[in-house]
Amino acid sequence: MQYEVWISKNAYQKLVEHAKVSYPEEACGVLLSTGGEDRIDDVICVDNSADEEQRGSRFGIDPVRMYEIELEAERNGARLSGVYHSHPDKPAVLSGEDEKYMIPGVPYIVASVTKRECTDIQGYIRERADGECVSMMIHLTKADVSRSEKSKTITKE
Repeated sequence: MQYEVWISKNAYQKLVEHAKVSYPEEACGVLLSTGGEDRIDDVICVDNSADEEQRGSRFGIDPVRMYEIELEAERNGARLSGVYHSHPDKPAVLSGEDEKYMIPGVPYIVASVTKRECTDIQGYIRERADGECVSMMIHLTKADVSRSEKSKTITKE
């Protein structure tokens, strides 16, 4: 099965900027949707809660902060639709730790950042708890357009 997700231009730019300014530490955040399951309409940047000495190769999202984001999203007609993080000076591929903690059915976006420049973005999803992680196509759309309108694919399987 081919998985695809459409991300708004504003959400994409926010994710990329967060990854760049967080370098050389991993950036992380939450993907939000106000539309279908295959839409990313916004991102919420969060502080990396991993131990300070590990932030260059690990990320963590504080569970209380995640809960607060979920409540706020719900009040605003949105829902959590995934997670993103960056890999400083590494490719945008899942690490063993990434795969170990992926929640089935939840999109994950990984941004590769080198010298404060985002060089690649890839999407992944785990189909089932006992399944492998597979690539997900990411399409860039204008901020307020439907996915049926023209889009630009930013990653390829």
